[in-house]
Amino acid sequence: MSESNILHVVGAIFVRDSAVLACRRASHKAAAGQWEFPGGKVDAGETPHAALIREIKEELNLDCETIRTFDVSDTLVGNQIIRLETILCKTGEISELQSSDHDKFIWLT
Repeated sequence: MSESNILHVVGAIFVRDSAVLACRRASHKAAAGQWEFPGGKVDAGETPHAALIREIKEELNLDCETIRTFDVSDTLVGNQIIRLETILCKTGEISELQSSDHDKFIWLT
C-alpha cells in the first residue's frame, strides 16, 4: 500500500502514580463508548509530536509536553491503514477534565 493509504493518528499517554489516562468516546462521536488515549490526526506538514500538542489543547484544553514516542503500530481497516503513534506526555496537575470528544475519564493501573 502507498503512503496515501495511511492515516497517521497520535495518542497521548499520561502517567500519574503508575496509572494511565483513558478517555471514553462521547455518544455523538465515531466509535462511541470506546476507550482510547486522547489525541487525533496528524495534519499534512505537521510532526506527530506537534500534532499531539495541538490535539490535546483542542480536545482537553491542556498544555502538554511530549517526552518520546512509545510505540507505532499499523492496522488495516478496509483499504485504509491506520498508523497509531502513542507518545508519552507530561502536563501540569490534572484536576478536572472536560472534552468535546469524550464523556468519561479514568486513570487505569
